[in-house]
Amino acid sequence: MKKLFHAALVALMLVPTIGAAQDYEAGLQAARAGDFETALKEWKPLAEQGDAQSQSNLGRMYSSGQGVPQDYTEAVKWFRRASEQGDAFAQSYLGYLYFNGLGIAQDYAEAVRLYKLAADQGLAEAQLNLGNKYLGGEGVRQDYVEARRWYKLAAEQGMAQAQYHLGYLYFEGFGVPQDYITAYMWSDIAFTNGEETAGTERDHAAAKLTPADIAEAQRRAGACIASHYQDCDQSTASVQQAGAPSAQQEYDAQRLKDILAISDMVKAYYEINNHYPWVKEPQAETIYIFISDNIPPSFPPSAPYKLLEAELQKTLGTDAVLPKDPEDDGLLYQYATNGKNYYVAAYLYNTQP
Repeated sequence: MKKLFHAALVALMLVPTIGAAQDYEAGLQAARAGDFETALKEWKPLAEQGDAQSQSNLGRMYSSGQGVPQDYTEAVKWFRRASEQGDAFAQSYLGYLYFNGLGIAQDYAEAVRLYKLAADQGLAEAQLNLGNKYLGGEGVRQDYVEARRWYKLAAEQGMAQAQYHLGYLYFEGFGVPQDYITAYMWSDIAFTNGEETAGTERDHAAAKLTPADIAEAQRRAGACIASHYQDCDQSTASVQQAGAPSAQQEYDAQRLKDILAISDMVKAYYEINNHYPWVKEPQAETIYIFISDNIPPSFPPSAPYKLLEAELQKTLGTDAVLPKDPEDDGLLYQYATNGKNYYVAAYLYNTQP
């Protein structure tokens, strides 16, 4: 994290305002030379006047202890001021401090919110961190499809860690169809870009492939790098016909069909079984349905229940709980279709007092 900080701090930054250009530039040149005390003298007055770029720089300095004693509380103060003005780097770093409880009470949900603000502005580091949170279900519901989306955006900007994680998702088949060639490709790209742990993941994928498959994966990796990560989805040497859906598009389309079919089935179930004693005024009842296919098989049996109950509580409040007995006041079950397991929860909620 400190290496990323130092690189970002001394990188060329946009001049904040015309009037402050010379002071800001003097601070920038000092930081590049490693003279952070001078940088602090130049940037602090600008930060106090409300310049977001200078505020973000001060936050980074206090966070890393460059030119000042390390002080996470002070870092939070300056990052927050810059973040409120829309500075993407400040939003991402403030998210990091919230996630790790540095200078402020630990809050995973707030960390994710801040990462999302920065990621939406295209900051690759925030996109990587957001992908990590969706992968691990930290501060957000675990969602491999969302993890893949954010990793891909960061990977397309050349972030090796995101490229490594894409390889992992394709190797395991989490959020994407399992594809060892694509797993090898992204792992090889990540390794080339300095992510040493990706070499092991690449070797695992190679063990599943023929020599011809490995050659194809290497060809695709070279084409991907040559295109600056914009042409990385060709599955074979023969280009996919224009208009033909990709494997990911087919996967997403089938997933949507599955979810809609399950939703219709659950609604029909309740229409048939509306004699349950909790249904006092059927016209006042709302059916809440939660469906997830992002729970790894290695999770304990209680994991789907807890995950879906958490989703229910987001909608209805923390006092809402799923039934332990489906015959009591709701439905919870596992449904398998097209080779995938879906975990389904439904709950009838009386919308009238």
